[in-house]
Amino acid sequence: MATILRDSDFEKLLGSVIKNGNKENIRPNSYIIRLGSKGEYLSTGREFELGEDRKKKGIILPPGHSIGVSSIEEIDFSKETINNLFPGKAFHGFLAPTTDLSREGVVVSSTQVDAGFCGSLSWTLTNTSSQECKYVYGEALFRLTIFKLDDDEIPQAFYSGYYQGQKGYVRSSRKGAPVGMRESEWEEPYLDDGPEESLERLMKAGYPWQAVAMKLTEIDNQSKLVSQEYREIKKTMDSFEGEIGNIGNTINNSIKEALNDGTLNNLIRSVVSEEIPQLYSWTLIKAISALLILSGLIISIISTQSILDFVTRHGAIIGLIVIIIGTTIMALRNRPKRRNKSK
Repeated sequence: MATILRDSDFEKLLGSVIKNGNKENIRPNSYIIRLGSKGEYLSTGREFELGEDRKKKGIILPPGHSIGVSSIEEIDFSKETINNLFPGKAFHGFLAPTTDLSREGVVVSSTQVDAGFCGSLSWTLTNTSSQECKYVYGEALFRLTIFKLDDDEIPQAFYSGYYQGQKGYVRSSRKGAPVGMRESEWEEPYLDDGPEESLERLMKAGYPWQAVAMKLTEIDNQSKLVSQEYREIKKTMDSFEGEIGNIGNTINNSIKEALNDGTLNNLIRSVVSEEIPQLYSWTLIKAISALLILSGLIISIISTQSILDFVTRHGAIIGLIVIIIGTTIMALRNRPKRRNKSK
């Protein structure tokens, strides 16, 4: 039956089975794998390279993002290497994340290391929490448990797959979907329902999709409020247009009726017949008054001998003065009145 290696066994593995290892990372029945230098942000495809002697010393994992990372240590489970330490035996490894990751809401899948595998280890970290997580180069993240297989548990063929002998971060080797398949041949998880049901499913999907769904719900409510207010404004404007149109129609109809039945013509004739005689009478009164004043002056001058002699001697000058005064009065009379300016 397979047995789990203990701490004293792990000390023998450093430098051969576990390359770039550190004695401080040995636990009672496991070894802690550390964060390596190379990796990739899966959401953006951006690659990075960390190191104590490099500009970038750590990585930031935002909420909802996934990141592919590699290990500092290289594992050598080849038949030759294991025989040098444990003749006739083979190793099989079990790799799981430390409990610190799960406590922080970071999801990492457990995996296994087949007998005969050689190379670096790679994982994917997904942050399902609401806070960003930070990890520095060389930080302990994964726990490696090694099983020493008995004779009847040693496989006939050791591992020799795509990931064999590769170092650093290695992307998935899975081939893409076959070419030429129709859309109807693919099964999808979505139902034939409306946007409300889709939004509800998004709300139940957890962070960060729940936050996105809440924001979409808020935008939808605001758009409905704006649409309702727009309908009210348009309804009011249509009502105003209707009232203005009714007033215009009433005025036009009144004018047409007045023209048709002669009311407007009679009104104009009545105003003209009443106002023109009054204007004519007032003008006639002013003219008669001016004539009477002039007659009175002439009679006064003729009746007084001294005044008559003075007028006779200086008639030309007096006439010129009268003309100037009359012209001045007419000019002042015809000049438009200035409006009073408010102070």
